[in-house]
Parts: sequence; structure tokens; C-alpha cells
Amino acid sequence: MRKLAERTQKSLAEINATINVVIQSISDSSQQMNDNASGIESLSIVSMEASTKVDEVGDAVALGVGLAVETLESYSKNASTTEKMISDVLVMSKLTNSAHESVEVIKDGVDKLANTI
Repeated sequence: MRKLAERTQKSLAEINATINVVIQSISDSSQQMNDNASGIESLSIVSMEASTKVDEVGDAVALGVGLAVETLESYSKNASTTEKMISDVLVMSKLTNSAHESVEVIKDGVDKLANTI
């Protein structure tokens, strides 16, 4: 009976040691899971910050595109205005040439009239 008690005690000690190893493994796994959860939480925060920055960059790009479109429209309007001004100057030049020719005709008429008097 004594041997049975010794073997039982030895088996209980081994079982206790095995249970302690399992408990330690569970504790280690739990700690690793907590560490991983903290890491994931940190990554989530960084990801949200990056998403915010990407949105801000997108807004800035959209603003830049809008300004570029406005600038192009302004350049186009200026080009049209310049073309109109050139056209008006050409019309004025033709009118001036025509007026000059009329003055020459009048001058010739006055000269002829003056010579006949």
C-alpha cells in the first residue's frame, strides 16, 4: 500500500507540474495576445491618421485643380479680349487710312481749286 501511495504522490506531482506548464503557456499566450492587441490598436490609430492626411491631400489637390481650371478660363478670356482689341485696332487702322485718303482727295481738290482761281 505504501508503494501505491508513493506512486500516487509521484503521479500527482507530475500532474501538478504538467498543470503548471499548461498554466504558464496559457499565461504566456494571453500576454502575447494582449501585446498583439496593443500593436493592432496602435496600427489602427496610425491608419486613421494616415487616412485623414490622405483626405487632406485629396482636398488640396482638388483645390489646386479648381484653381488651375479658373486660371485656364481666365487665360482664355484674356485671349478673346486681346483678339477683340486687335480686331478693333485693325478696323481703326482701316478707318484712319480711309480718312487719310479722303483728306488727300480733299487736299487735291482744294489745290486744283486754288490753281484755277
